[in-house]
Amino acid sequence: MKAVLKEDIIIRTTRHGDVEIGAIPKSVGIERLRFDGSNLIDLSDLNEIWVRHIGGAFELHAISVYGAQLVQMTWAERSNLKIDDGTIRLKTAIEIQQEETAKHNKLIKNILRKQLHSSTGQLEDQLQNAIVLICALIVYARTGNAQIEQFFDLLVPEIKDTFPLDKVQPIIMKHMKDLKIFMDEYWQNIIEE
Repeated sequence: MKAVLKEDIIIRTTRHGDVEIGAIPKSVGIERLRFDGSNLIDLSDLNEIWVRHIGGAFELHAISVYGAQLVQMTWAERSNLKIDDGTIRLKTAIEIQQEETAKHNKLIKNILRKQLHSSTGQLEDQLQNAIVLICALIVYARTGNAQIEQFFDLLVPEIKDTFPLDKVQPIIMKHMKDLKIFMDEYWQNIIEE
């Protein structure tokens, strides 16, 4: 079998290719194969792979090529490559766990955002509905509505379960200074209008 090569990477196989590479194993795709000039090499058989970072992507080689660094890794670990100050390496277990946690948190936030949207509409609607709810609760509480105490008895435990103080308090305190600066500017703009 002949192939068109870019260094040791097989770009495509063809009868009219530049280099005779021999028979390609039936169970292996060419994306995993390299040709070292004499033999086909399956990157999944290696424990160290030459890696070059080009245009935001990693290029894997079986031989040393210009700009590549030798990385102790397997083919299966290729998705864990990263570059740090010009050094190509595998992510640590902690880095992988942090990425997984961030993806999980993003997924949860998206689910919550969709649930909020489906129940209260767009963000502007959510804010408006929250203000209306707060105002309504104040009015009912101030006018001595008989049902408001029963409602609060039902609502307060739900709020405590949904927003536990040990989770909410640190977040509020962390962002309070920024919120104060923002709100000062907001109130100033309102007054000037």
